[in-house]
Amino acid sequence: MSFTSRSYSSQRPTTSYSKGSFNLADGLDLTWGPTRRPPCRTSTTACSTYLDQVRTLEKENGRLEQQIREWTLSRTVVTHDHSGSLATIRFAYRVNAKIILDIDNAKLAADDFKMKFEGEQAMRLVVEADTMGLKRVLDEMNMNRMDLESMYESLKEELIMLKRKPPGVGGQVDVEVDTPPATDLNQAMTEVREHYETMITKNRKELESWYQSKQESELLLKARMELKELKTTCQRLQIDLQSHLSMVGLARSTLYGLQCTVTSLEEQLSQLHANIAHHKQEYDMLLDLKTRLEYGDRRVPPAA
Repeated sequence: MSFTSRSYSSQRPTTSYSKGSFNLADGLDLTWGPTRRPPCRTSTTACSTYLDQVRTLEKENGRLEQQIREWTLSRTVVTHDHSGSLATIRFAYRVNAKIILDIDNAKLAADDFKMKFEGEQAMRLVVEADTMGLKRVLDEMNMNRMDLESMYESLKEELIMLKRKPPGVGGQVDVEVDTPPATDLNQAMTEVREHYETMITKNRKELESWYQSKQESELLLKARMELKELKTTCQRLQIDLQSHLSMVGLARSTLYGLQCTVTSLEEQLSQLHANIAHHKQEYDMLLDLKTRLEYGDRRVPPAA
């Protein structure tokens, strides 16, 4: 009874593991010469040893898969809810903007009151000056009236004396008296009237010019108030813009953090897939080697 001798490769797999490192060909010498006949007991022992190693590898593979599952579960990303903090920050931004706006409005109101006070003070000084001028004019008019009254009384007395002169007095007496030229009362009254009409016209023109300047100052004040209101609106819009820009920056930083987390998780997932593929490749190699060994063991005839 003859046995067909089989020649196997003497190359040994060099796959190493981090834990429980071993070589599949340890304790199994498959270097058979062309004329050497492998004993059945040695082949059976080698197969049993190989099967034990395969079972050990299966247990190790199961343990590694369990560790991978546990590690995957333990690496679950915990997301923090920052909506409450964001709402608080937005509310604080709005309150801060409102306070700044109130301060600006108070400053503008104070400036308006200051301008109004200065305008009223200037108007008061102008009115006081006009009042003093009118008082001087009134005093002059009173003096002129008193002069005219005294002149009128003197002329009236002179007229009475002329009327009382006796009618029977004869003869003629020429007396040269240096008397001032007679004053025409109508002319004096006309001059006084013209003087006061001139003063009235002058005062009316001054009053009209003052009223015109007051209207212009009121228009200027109104324009200034509108300009300040526009400045206030512009400042409020700038504050709102800064608030929205801050919120956008905060959202961008949060998005960047989330993107970094997603990138890290993707890298870890890729590494995990690579490890699983490597373990699967090693497992397939071992399974193929096991199949070939079992096939070779079946081809070996039993000992006589």
